[in-house]
Amino acid sequence: MFLYGTSLTVSTLGARNAPDTEIMAFAAANNYVVLNHDLDFGAILAATHGEKPSVAQLRADDVSPDVTGAPVASALHQMADELEASFAGYTFAMTSNDPDQLARARAQWRWRGTDRPAFADIPAQRQISVWDFPRPPELVSDGREIVVRWGEFEVARTRAAWAVRETAHPPTFYLPLADVQRSLLRPAGDGSFCEWKGPARYWDLVDGERRLARVAWSYPQPLAGAEPLAECIAFYAHDLDCTVGGVKVLAQPGGFYGGWITPELTGPFKGEPGSGGW
Repeated sequence: MFLYGTSLTVSTLGARNAPDTEIMAFAAANNYVVLNHDLDFGAILAATHGEKPSVAQLRADDVSPDVTGAPVASALHQMADELEASFAGYTFAMTSNDPDQLARARAQWRWRGTDRPAFADIPAQRQISVWDFPRPPELVSDGREIVVRWGEFEVARTRAAWAVRETAHPPTFYLPLADVQRSLLRPAGDGSFCEWKGPARYWDLVDGERRLARVAWSYPQPLAGAEPLAECIAFYAHDLDCTVGGVKVLAQPGGFYGGWITPELTGPFKGEPGSGGW
């Protein structure tokens, strides 16, 4: 288990075979983050709709400190604000080719678009509930004009985006790299892992001395089912001016997910406090 900047192992606190629920309760009470190689912890968090502790799950064949230490430290640093706020989430610090682990990660979600929770907003006429989106997510070609601006720079303009629509999320728009000003992109040097789309690569926007860190991400080697995303990139809307069909979008809540909220959508949206299990 990790507290940001400090670490403890379960064996220093008590029995090595302590129940998972006991470990989770200790971490929640003492503001620790649970770092583990066991999907059960994430499943417990999702099943209880807990707001804490955060769970960082390693997805790797080799989880020895020599291999995972640097990526884990990087991931914890990137998610510092969310972790310190006890935001319930899943940090995929390393990828894995283990199909059983991938299947378990995909199976943990309760909501899959077949029914809505009681707390879901009721859509008005011509509105769409994000709780009707499926899981696994669907990729939908979107012909609306999408424009991304960074101050005076037009970063991207396209009518050939892919909208990834997943239960509880506003769509994430993946824009063809051919329609992006690639001269502004610089590799951020880190990544994450999605059980649906695969290993992600992050990007900065750079103009001379100006830099907008980790504002975009891509899936150059997507998993099966997400192949159209291989030559695309998505942008966080928090610090950019992003429009869909001429309408300015709102950024998905929280600091991890990158969906864009447009007027036709109803929520609530994953990323809000207490939404880790959605």
